[in-house]
Amino acid sequence: MTAGNPQTLVSDDWNRRAPAFDGVASHVVQAGLWRETLAAAFQAGEPRDVVDLGTGTGASALIAAGLGHRGRACDGSEA
Repeated sequence: MTAGNPQTLVSDDWNRRAPAFDGVASHVVQAGLWRETLAAAFQAGEPRDVVDLGTGTGASALIAAGLGHRGRACDGSEA
């Protein structure tokens, strides 16, 4: 790896990998299991604020929103 801005290097790597990511990501391929896991982790009787940092596809934030939570997703990679 050449020297450079770490954020640029990471973003460039994820931009390159993004087109194929949805087909292999566990939170997409096993969405039901992730939904069960997040529901158990939140153990919420009421909506919570959820932040998914490095969200990628946004799948985890979307699952949290589907569970009734207020989700935000942030990623440094455009793709």
